[in-house]
Amino acid sequence: MILEHIEIKAFRGISYLSLPFKQTMLLIGENTWGKSSLLDALSLSLSPQGMDYSFTSRDFFQPQEEPRAHRCHILLTLSFGPEAEALPDSLKTLLTGAPSERRVLRYGVYAVLEGENARQYCRFPDVPELSDAVASEAAETLRRLFPVLRLRDARFNPRQPASHRRLADATDASKSAAQLTTLSGRFADPTRGVNADMIRQALETLHQLADHYFRIQRSAVPSDRQEILSLRNELPWQQLSNLSRRISAMPGNERDPWLLALFMAVAQPQATDSFSDRVRPILLLEDPETRLHPRMLSVTWEFLSLLPLQKIVTTNSAELLSMVTLENICRLDRGRQSTTSRQLSAGQLPADELRKITFHIQVNRPSALFGRCWLLVEGETEVWMINELARLSGLSLTSEGIYVVEFAQAGLRPLLKYARLMGIPWHVLTDGDEAGNKYATVAQSQLSEQQQVRHHLTRLPAKDIEHYFYRQGFADVYREVAGLPPESGVNMHRVITRAIQRSSKPSLAIAVSSAVAGRGVQSIPMLLRRMLGRVRGLAQGKYP
Repeated sequence: MILEHIEIKAFRGISYLSLPFKQTMLLIGENTWGKSSLLDALSLSLSPQGMDYSFTSRDFFQPQEEPRAHRCHILLTLSFGPEAEALPDSLKTLLTGAPSERRVLRYGVYAVLEGENARQYCRFPDVPELSDAVASEAAETLRRLFPVLRLRDARFNPRQPASHRRLADATDASKSAAQLTTLSGRFADPTRGVNADMIRQALETLHQLADHYFRIQRSAVPSDRQEILSLRNELPWQQLSNLSRRISAMPGNERDPWLLALFMAVAQPQATDSFSDRVRPILLLEDPETRLHPRMLSVTWEFLSLLPLQKIVTTNSAELLSMVTLENICRLDRGRQSTTSRQLSAGQLPADELRKITFHIQVNRPSALFGRCWLLVEGETEVWMINELARLSGLSLTSEGIYVVEFAQAGLRPLLKYARLMGIPWHVLTDGDEAGNKYATVAQSQLSEQQQVRHHLTRLPAKDIEHYFYRQGFADVYREVAGLPPESGVNMHRVITRAIQRSSKPSLAIAVSSAVAGRGVQSIPMLLRRMLGRVRGLAQGKYP
């Protein structure tokens, strides 16, 4: 089973959102995209405790300076393969699609605001004739078989009195011993590489993660932030890393059943009262980087990624983005009328282009995936130069969400195609030579009818950025670096070539930037000042 899609309308901070899911999905976006509302909607719809939640007027979306919405809904689409045959009859009769294909079940939670009170109900839209009682019973079965388990920062656990903690520790120790006995009896098999010691280590690791780093939320919708809990123990990270390597070496069909049972042994007391082999939780992981050093985050994700569960993760971590495939990353942007989701679908980019983007952006520059705008330049010299010129002109590229990305290694076309698919505005700076003319042609070919060339393309009127600055009044800088007197008769090209030979292109960029700093912001060529202004406008959404 996989949760394929969610549609949210007028729920809390979300006016409208249509979001497809994959087996693993990392959700990124700025703080206002509606993260909490989405996670609450998933918890409310599929958490076993969600049946007890009562809507209030605050659950209905209210636009700024406009009346509150009076209707809201959360509509889920779940997809089943051969496992559909094992579903209870109460759910099997609600499926659509041919038995030989993937079967689909659509399920929704609806609410209507009537005065100050809210009336709520659940429905299976493809079977509208169901009575309220039958629909509620089917929804309860669905929640128990496919519960949403939401993992949050464990520091927000409520602090307990010391006497309660001692009693809880004793109870947990007894419970862990019983779980180890049960799991070892079911799954220990030295011939498959699964022994009692491995199960014990995995069980202890999951308990420590749940107790000290991530909390499985009990309620369907979280309450206000609670008192921070001080931690007394540290997870043995090297042990966790070694354990992950041992588990990953096992065939998937051998490791998945006991890993799932292991996870449910830890989650079951908080999450569901059904310890059945048919239970397939959906894991919501909320900002796992909050408390973890990047190395510890990598070790934790290496382990969590082995769990045979659908995982939906919210994150602001560039390191975590580099640990999944590009297809597993989804950008969310909140607009005036709706929240837009963008992600790569299978086959949207050729394999070769996808490989180049993965290495160039995801591996080397993962922070750029958070960008509001990409400024694409030919080489590292331009990266150095543009960043420094922006700083000198008072423009903070980081604060504006602008990332300067060198494109020569990966190719311009793949980067522009990916930026368009992910909704990232872009601007290209090219040299004035033959290669630059080709890049300019590529950039123009990626523009829509609504986009103007001047907002997305700047062409230097020189063969490269060194020759451009030489002509813009910085000849003395290049002559000084080249070790030539001002009155020498050496031509421009030879001066620049000698300067590069005596230092390097990055060193020349620093020398020119230092000269700009000494002369003042007005010495920055007008062409580049206009370009920076347009890039800022793109980042702020002023231009299509």
